[in-house]
Amino acid sequence: MPTRSRQVLIWSSSGLALILATVIAAAFYTTTRTQSSFDTIEVGQTEKSVIGILGRPSVTEYPSRPFTRYAVHGCETPCARRIWYENRLALDMEAWSISIGDNGTVLEKYHWLSP
Repeated sequence: MPTRSRQVLIWSSSGLALILATVIAAAFYTTTRTQSSFDTIEVGQTEKSVIGILGRPSVTEYPSRPFTRYAVHGCETPCARRIWYENRLALDMEAWSISIGDNGTVLEKYHWLSP
C-alpha cells in the first residue's frame, strides 16, 4: 500500500497533468475558432463587419503607436490602423492582424506565428 506522501504526489501530478491538458486544448480551440473566422475576412470588408465576426480586438495599433510584439514594423500608410487578435494561451506566439485604411475597410490581413 502506498504511503500517504506517495498518494499526495500521485494526485498532485495527475491534477497538474489535467490542468496542462486543459490549457493545451483551450489554446488549440482558440486557434481553430479564430482561424476559421479569420479565413472569412476579405479585403474591402468593413472594420465593423470584421469586429462583428471576430469580436473586439486585443489591441488596436496606430502608425504613431506601433504594436511590435509580433511585427517588426508598425502600421504604415495607407494603413490607418491595424487591429490585432491574440491567442494569449499560446504564450504570445500566435496572433492575427487586419490592416484598416482611412475609409474603414480591410487592406490586408496576416496570421502571425512564431517558430
